[in-house]
Amino acid sequence: MQPNLKNIPSDPGVYQFFNAAGDIIYIGKAKNLNNRVRSYWNNFDELEPAKQDMIRRAARVEYIVVNTETEALLLEAGLIKKHAPPYNIVLRDDKDWTYIVITGEPFPRIVTVHGNRRIKGDHFGPYTSAAAAKTVVRLLHQILPLRTCKRDLSKLPNGLVCMQYHLGRCLGPCEKKIGIEAYMKLIQNARDVLKGDTKPLIREMLRDMNAAARTEHFEKAALLRNRMRALERISERQQVVSAIERNQDFIGLAYGEKETVLTVMQIRNGRMLDTLHYVVQHKLDETEHEVLEQFLIQHYAHAPSRPAYVLLPFSASADASKALAPVVLAVPKRGRNKRLRDLAQKNAWVHYHKKTSTKPLPPALYVLKHVLSLPALPRRIEAYDISNIGGSYAVGAMVVALDGSLAPAHYRKFKIRTIHGSDDVRMMREMLQRRTGHPKWGEPDLLVLDGGKPQLSMVFPVLPKRWQTKIVALAKREEELFLPGRSASIRLDTQDAALLLLRKIRDAVHNQAIRYYRKVHRKEW
Repeated sequence: MQPNLKNIPSDPGVYQFFNAAGDIIYIGKAKNLNNRVRSYWNNFDELEPAKQDMIRRAARVEYIVVNTETEALLLEAGLIKKHAPPYNIVLRDDKDWTYIVITGEPFPRIVTVHGNRRIKGDHFGPYTSAAAAKTVVRLLHQILPLRTCKRDLSKLPNGLVCMQYHLGRCLGPCEKKIGIEAYMKLIQNARDVLKGDTKPLIREMLRDMNAAARTEHFEKAALLRNRMRALERISERQQVVSAIERNQDFIGLAYGEKETVLTVMQIRNGRMLDTLHYVVQHKLDETEHEVLEQFLIQHYAHAPSRPAYVLLPFSASADASKALAPVVLAVPKRGRNKRLRDLAQKNAWVHYHKKTSTKPLPPALYVLKHVLSLPALPRRIEAYDISNIGGSYAVGAMVVALDGSLAPAHYRKFKIRTIHGSDDVRMMREMLQRRTGHPKWGEPDLLVLDGGKPQLSMVFPVLPKRWQTKIVALAKREEELFLPGRSASIRLDTQDAALLLLRKIRDAVHNQAIRYYRKVHRKEW
């Protein structure tokens, strides 16, 4: 039964679908609420099965009007995070992260905060390991004599300094033995260390240690030496990956049919801070672009600390860029940033393979689906080629790859019957036309033609409509990809896994066609 769709405004906003029990089952955003919500019922037969199931369950629709699409995107992310509807993309991390926090008190403390708990102050992290975060805090307290007590210093009477002060581990702000300016300088030192910038503090400690040694204050010199060693241990925990001291996150994305792993490699002041993994379930066949956008908004929009740059595997939408400003979203093309982005991508796939119990599919299939805008993963790829000399003994070959591996049992051979003379393009057309008459051979997810625009233009009209979005021509000379309806070709990096897979299949069908031609030629002679 269709819910009441009357009086839905045509403004931007967020809509919510409720089931008969009153639970939110889906939250979405729209540039035009009226058009978007009605489209689910008006185009019901064209929806994917999962979306049809969702619409059957939708008993009520509610909406919230906002001023801009960017506001809608941010509101959508906040509501999804709050309600976690079953049909939405909801981030799930492998464990609760731990943050290091410099509290917002007049004389701040440095503490660790676990999970979703938030306290006022500057947050650093998150850290995947609570033990690692606690070790950093312990080392910071060895380096900087900051208070650890939870007392309200404004209410303390005189004479109540604790043992930490007498042991030299705290400078006694409770007894006003250190002023706020001097104390905040120590806090700034701690902040610099947590950002990965240890050099200024090391230089200062080295200078003070040498001065103490020259004046024969050897106990003070030894104390400073020990603090320097503790500081170096913190520094050693952070791998140097860049001479450029920027705060950057590198995102890797391993996209699967039902779930995706997103990896965040955190670089702070040129040092690797940590690597986080998130698992995203997607039930409505969302594309990798939709998954990435939802992740970026949910992960960064309300984060307690954000980097200046987020480097992505592919471009994000303009709405996401606006929503996360001033954070810069970019796709690295070369150099160190591209290498780190590729490393994040590799880590995402490694984690994906660990998380999934089924045999993993080659990453190249996901790349091909994205690059060629295919309706589904190309688990069955068919490649075609023609072989003849001057039109004589003309034959064709079909090679099949299943889940990225060549499957000789599915190969097929064709003797060209209707084309005479040297016309490879029309021969290709005949072969594909005959292929469409064999539904028992299986449904292809991708058709690869050995050739360019001429082959593509000639073959396209004879294909069933459902196949016309699943075809690509691969030209030999420049390794260009041609798609129907596009004037410009697509060029992949020569070492791209997707191009290497297409090459392997193209070379296999080329060899198969030549072998069959030679066999026919010998038999005729």
